[in-house]
Amino acid sequence: MTSEVPDEVLAERVRAGDLNAFETLYQRGAANEQPDVVLHVNGPLEPRVIAVNGDLFIGRECAGVPESQRLILDDPAVSRLHLELRVDPASGRVQAVDHSRNGTMLNGAEMPTGAAIVLLDGDTLRVGVTTLMLRSEGSVPAVTPTAGPAPRTDVTSFARLPAITAVASSTAAVPDELVDRLIAAAALFGAIADRMPGSLVMVRWSGERAEAEKQCARYLDFAKLLAAQVPIEWSLLRA
Repeated sequence: MTSEVPDEVLAERVRAGDLNAFETLYQRGAANEQPDVVLHVNGPLEPRVIAVNGDLFIGRECAGVPESQRLILDDPAVSRLHLELRVDPASGRVQAVDHSRNGTMLNGAEMPTGAAIVLLDGDTLRVGVTTLMLRSEGSVPAVTPTAGPAPRTDVTSFARLPAITAVASSTAAVPDELVDRLIAAAALFGAIADRMPGSLVMVRWSGERAEAEKQCARYLDFAKLLAAQVPIEWSLLRA
């Protein structure tokens, strides 16, 4: 019976275009599983690792925020409430929102104030003199203390933009169930996906370009099978 097939075997079948295998995984919830997320903090104090179990507020004061949901940075370049990390309880996705006056750098580029940006595993945020790296549990990078404040145009050694971003749009009404499946399927092809205002889904691949291209092509082929009855167009952006 299909229900007795291990998740890993079903995942391989999905990557070969098996819709029935995907539906089985989706119903089991395996396609929606997200790894635990941690934040590697490098700054003037001893490097540390904290779990991101819920929304996290980062700043010099974070007044009114429970102690368990705040990260206080004693740095005059940091705003009282500088940065917010939002965790989607359904998908486990983490979004960063900059609330500061002095700005936050994401992978060497300044974040737009007030915009919610989905973070990828390994994305690095610079808040004042402190570097924050988001990682999936079990993937621990080398921890290197920061040497001091970097210019706002500085591109850190951690700079890494998504190799490929695929954005789905449609002129037709698309059922929420289909969008949920497109998002869930992305994880099986090495990507992170989320709903995107003004479009349907944004899917991002990081890492080596050749592998990202391969995984993207396989995902888009599978997405066409999933959405065979709905006209969906995909736009690709390459770093």
